[in-house]
Amino acid sequence: FGNVTISGDFVGKIVTSSNGNRIEMSPSSNSIIIYNNVNNIDREVLRIEGEDIGFGLRRPRITMNELSVDNGSIQNQLKISAFEIGLYRMGIGSNLVPMLEIKGGYTQKKLYLYDYILPDSAPSESHQVYRDGNTLKIKI
Repeated sequence: FGNVTISGDFVGKIVTSSNGNRIEMSPSSNSIIIYNNVNNIDREVLRIEGEDIGFGLRRPRITMNELSVDNGSIQNQLKISAFEIGLYRMGIGSNLVPMLEIKGGYTQKKLYLYDYILPDSAPSESHQVYRDGNTLKIKI
């Protein structure tokens, strides 16, 4: 294996390996993807892409996957874009379920905190959010 130097314009997809742990850069999908091989299965760990959202706008989006070392399944996922943030965990039946989401358009954002990530009693440490019935509180 050696170094590759490209000068001038390069057109086409760049892949560091045909399979296994690798990085793919694709102008056609406007993405960079990092794969890890777990038990001979290639799994996406990181994706950086330009998302076409219409109105002549393209925004960056990053998706990160935490993988199980046993079978390569996604255990947790973080999605970040210019307008949204989402944290998801593995749920029943291999479905990712939200733990925290910040969603909304250009002028309005909404924060969604799902009940299974918030304790239902005051935590021992300060500056944490918890539920007291239907009321959100912050430990001071």
